Amino acid sequence: MRAADTGTAYLTAVSVAGAGCADRVAFTFSGRLPGYRVEYRTAAQAQIQDASGLHVDVAGGAFLVVRLADAQTARAHADGSIAPTYDGPRRLPATDTRHVQEVVKTGDFEAVVTWAIGLDDSRPFDVLASGRRIVVEIG
Repeated sequence: MRAADTGTAYLTAVSVAGAGCADRVAFTFSGRLPGYRVEYRTAAQAQIQDASGLHVDVAGGAFLVVRLADAQTARAHADGSIAPTYDGPRRLPATDTRHVQEVVKTGDFEAVVTWAIGLDDSRPFDVLASGRRIVVEIG
């Protein structure tokens, strides 16, 4: 887990790709990085939409949950308008990966953005935070 710097981080992109023996899920931000926690959760815990508590299907047999704190996917302006900073899909299929089955946005509520990474099975993982990216590497 890493604590956030001061202020809000704005998510701009999410990608999933195979990289040799590992798969990578990358979260890109404008400006600074948010605080984060990445951990395995049960299917019942991982497949819940933040705030509503509704079930969200995520393909896979094991689930890594990525919680991004002090993060948002849109900027609110003084005039009341909202400008999305992330306009990508809520559900990213994994095509050229070994272990990642699917990556699904399960929450965007009160400055916490949550994604579930569905895997074929529990695998070792590492989290790399540098520049404007947080990368979850799954081996």
